[in-house]
Amino acid sequence: MLASTENPAWRGLAALLLLAVLALGGHWLLFTHFMVYDDEGYVLWSLRSYAAEGGLYTHVYSQYGPLFYVTYDAVHRLTGLEFTNTTGRWITLGFWAATAWIGGSFAWRATRNVSASLAALALTFAALSVMSSEPAHPGGPLVFLSALGAWWGGRALLAGRPQRFIAVTAVIGAAMLAIKINVGVFFLIAAASWVALHTRLTVSRTRALEWLVLLGCLLSPWVLMGDRLGAKPGYGQFALVFTAGAVGVALLLRQSVRTAEHRPRDWTVFAGWTVGTLGLIALAVIARGTAWTDLLHGMVLAPLNQPLSYSFPPRWEPAASVLAIVSLGLAAKIGPRSGLTPGWCTGLAIARLALLAGVAWGGWQAEDHIVGRYLFHFGTGVAWLYALPLRETPARDASLRLWLAWVAVWQTLHAFPVAGSQVAWGSLLMAPLVVIGALEAVQVLAGARVRVAGLGAVGILLVAMVPATELVRTGWIYRGVSTELGLPGAERLRLPINIANSLRAMTRNAVLHGDTLFSHPGMFSFNLWSGRPTPTAANVTVWSTLLSEAQQEAIRQRLAADPRAVVIAQEYVLNHLILQGFAPRGELNAYLIRNFTPAFRVETYVFWVQRGRSIAPVGTAKIGPEVADAGRSLDVVTDAHGTPARWEIWTNGYAHRVAAGAFAETTAQVQSLQPDGTADGPARPLAEAALAGELVRLTWMIPPARLPGVDDIELRLLDANGRLVERVPFRR
Repeated sequence: MLASTENPAWRGLAALLLLAVLALGGHWLLFTHFMVYDDEGYVLWSLRSYAAEGGLYTHVYSQYGPLFYVTYDAVHRLTGLEFTNTTGRWITLGFWAATAWIGGSFAWRATRNVSASLAALALTFAALSVMSSEPAHPGGPLVFLSALGAWWGGRALLAGRPQRFIAVTAVIGAAMLAIKINVGVFFLIAAASWVALHTRLTVSRTRALEWLVLLGCLLSPWVLMGDRLGAKPGYGQFALVFTAGAVGVALLLRQSVRTAEHRPRDWTVFAGWTVGTLGLIALAVIARGTAWTDLLHGMVLAPLNQPLSYSFPPRWEPAASVLAIVSLGLAAKIGPRSGLTPGWCTGLAIARLALLAGVAWGGWQAEDHIVGRYLFHFGTGVAWLYALPLRETPARDASLRLWLAWVAVWQTLHAFPVAGSQVAWGSLLMAPLVVIGALEAVQVLAGARVRVAGLGAVGILLVAMVPATELVRTGWIYRGVSTELGLPGAERLRLPINIANSLRAMTRNAVLHGDTLFSHPGMFSFNLWSGRPTPTAANVTVWSTLLSEAQQEAIRQRLAADPRAVVIAQEYVLNHLILQGFAPRGELNAYLIRNFTPAFRVETYVFWVQRGRSIAPVGTAKIGPEVADAGRSLDVVTDAHGTPARWEIWTNGYAHRVAAGAFAETTAQVQSLQPDGTADGPARPLAEAALAGELVRLTWMIPPARLPGVDDIELRLLDANGRLVERVPFRR
């Protein structure tokens, strides 16, 4: 039976097969997603800039810590790895799969149950489904290090190796801090407080330390979130839910049988490992041109201002706060007890299984299938419940689960100040925790009925597979309704037709009409695809709030000095920022509005050129109003090669043809163009001129037809053999 086995080869093969299937689904999702806010472009462009010139924070702007850049730069120099949209996705898939494997491995060490380990692997992978939206992001190495630190620290606990625990957790915590300071700090708080609570002290000092830890659990979220608590109500709920979870686990730690494995001097050892690791990382980045003062500002001081620059709270499920309050009351009632009655154990076991089922169901039925959000909402406040032993448990095994719960709760603070993908990243350790706790619940309810317990373990696996299976199915569906992007470094991406057409059109026009390419907000994949440089090396997504006045002024001067500077704007993202209270501001934003004007729009992308300049919008089509008895005029600006014989208009999404015709039935005309859109010679019939890569406008009349909106259709030109000559979106 799957419940348990002593055959390591069979166990490993089962885990590898499951991971392979999940990774295939992850691959489909990663290569069929591109987020309009383009964080990946920002990360990839900054990695390229650092590899080319060094000077992180001094020349190259980043919100992230130096280890991310030092590591990727070393890989680039050793292997020749290029920073592209494709390689970014492969790297992210590697971190995603490795983190899921660690989740399964942790469950195996805690339970020695194959079903539980496979369930933890599947649920961890599903909980990280947001990775498909964040290729190349530092979130990938962060979740991997978080899981690795919990797992490796847990191994040291089981082995009774306190010095190894100190070294592992301090080094990994420092590495996390050197990628994103807040996430590393939360891990180090968990590890350092664990060491402190397991130190040989007098009874009075131990009790004082326990109360200090409890006080820290109560105050930390409220101090961290500060004035954000009053500004946005979601942060108040966040503080409440975290407090419930952290206090609950702290109460368990207070009453648990703790082995005093550490001595007071180990605190200094822990600090030494942390500082030493950070020192080595600092030396590595300073050797590549970063000034000490810039390192301090970029790594420590600038992140402290981010909540004021850009933040938004989690969108809480209504029941999360109620559950947290109930959980806190239960933790206070159960915490001081030395044992639980059978009735309590049965009730808590049922509660564990109900919550696991609810999380899996929530992730399955949600439109975006993000099970990590439900682990965050409903797992954080009750983390102590899954760490609480419901039956006689060896001290080290109980300690292992408590350690996992303690780290998991503190990592949920990753979702402050920005509760986007950080919600799932911060709650990933909840996945193995709830599976481990659910298995114990099944065993408690089954009692001496071993076969029933085994079937219950398989049931846990099936429940965990629900969101994981949905993830794979969704990836397969997306793959079937998408088209190849075909841009440099992103050739293998398959995106929705409307998105792919929009990105290609903007890139083609940047290549033809721009020498310098800026974007609003920062979308630097366009620079990767077009090969056009940014104005300066200070590049970030929400630049109007994150860049200093001096940095914005340097960008303004560079744009003003280049008459062929162009800007790509994303109206949907800009409107979202305005609604969130982060409307673009500052002199650079005002300069763009005064000196640039839209040349054309495709979907929610807008191509801006300097006022007084006109361009030929290559790679786009335009349809005119219907003329009585004549149909509609249609023109396409193209530099394609081939001889179009047919034209077809298709819908986006689940594509189907809505209009078509042969050019032989029209009086189509070809007009050569200058880049500014003016005619370059007389128009000539299409029948007399094949498209030879020169810039032309092709115009003809199409019969009357009922067509969807221009954002919902595309134009295809085909030759006599049905081969695609051109495929373009309609502009506005």
